[in-house]
Amino acid sequence: VREALRRGTLRSGASVQTVVNVVKTHEMPPTYFKTTKLTAGFQAIVDAYGMARYKELNPAVFTVITFPFLFGVMFGDIGHGIIMTLVAALLCIFEKTLAPLAADEMFGTVYSGRYNLLLMGLFATYAGFVYNEVFSVPMEAFGDTMWCSGQMTDPRCLSYPGIDSNSTMQKWLRTNVKEAWDFKAQVSTGEEVSWEVYPIGGDPGWAHTGNKLNNANSFKMKFAIVAGVLQMVVGVCCKLANTIHFKDQLTMYFVFVPEIVFINSIFGYLCMLILTKWTTNWDATYVLNNDQVVHIPQVYCKDDLSNMPCWTPPFTVDRAMVPTYGAKLSALPEHMWCMGGGVATAGCAVFEWQGRTIVESNVFGNNTLISPLKFGPEACLADPSGCVMWKQNPPSLL
Repeated sequence: VREALRRGTLRSGASVQTVVNVVKTHEMPPTYFKTTKLTAGFQAIVDAYGMARYKELNPAVFTVITFPFLFGVMFGDIGHGIIMTLVAALLCIFEKTLAPLAADEMFGTVYSGRYNLLLMGLFATYAGFVYNEVFSVPMEAFGDTMWCSGQMTDPRCLSYPGIDSNSTMQKWLRTNVKEAWDFKAQVSTGEEVSWEVYPIGGDPGWAHTGNKLNNANSFKMKFAIVAGVLQMVVGVCCKLANTIHFKDQLTMYFVFVPEIVFINSIFGYLCMLILTKWTTNWDATYVLNNDQVVHIPQVYCKDDLSNMPCWTPPFTVDRAMVPTYGAKLSALPEHMWCMGGGVATAGCAVFEWQGRTIVESNVFGNNTLISPLKFGPEACLADPSGCVMWKQNPPSLL
């Protein structure tokens, strides 16, 4: 460096030579991150909250994806996302032509964040397909919803007992009950009852229900919690990378370890519960004797109940009218039947435990059945009247 300065002084003919001295200091050198047109906007957002120290891991690398993704989660809509993407794309395509206009403060703010807006629009469009909404209007472009609504031309919406075929307001699940149960022969086909899941994103049929906002807001809130906790864990892991690079074991063991344990023991556990709720088939989950949880697939019982656990015939309100084993069901305690009050359903679950046949009960409005003091394993072994099984509902707080 000194030789270059000496040659420069000679060529310039300066009378005073430039002097450079190396000063040793313990001060931290300034931080400089090389950015591109794509990453400059995200780096500015991170720098607004705090600048990484010299040689520390740059969190803006993750922000390039996480920031527009979380924007899409909050403002997911196909129409809104496409418009935003097109406007941002025009700013990127004609960026050289529009560069002189960036001197204006308002337009300059939008112009400098054009690539941020482009990614935000793309993720908003993607989330819109997840929500299946175009300008807040439900979109059924990928198939029919899971619910029938007077669609008697659909084989899976043909009228079942108790359904008014002339009603266009009545809703019920589009299932394969007629394929799992032969209504003419009154026998089980051995096939499991299932319903059609919407192929892409959420079912737009929720938009026509009274609890639309409860369902949508619950999903978005819980998904935001999962994404937020994941982002916080990534941030703490960045600290781990920094401590390893600087060989700072004190920070690793007394800062990183307590933080990662604390966040995962509370918020990580919460996310695990949320994901468990989402992946559990609550239509096949039952509480047996208020002591254990059992899974009963919706396969209808054979005439001799040889395929237990199984379900009783659909829409048979009187258990005594069940073919072949109706007398056996009638001999069970009165609470062992889910179609109380004459309400027809797709069947009641049947389970065999310790040599005893237990049929699903309807616990709606009857809190006595969920009391372990009266119904439990010991009471069930002593007398059939102490046995109980009821469908478990997902926890409302999750």
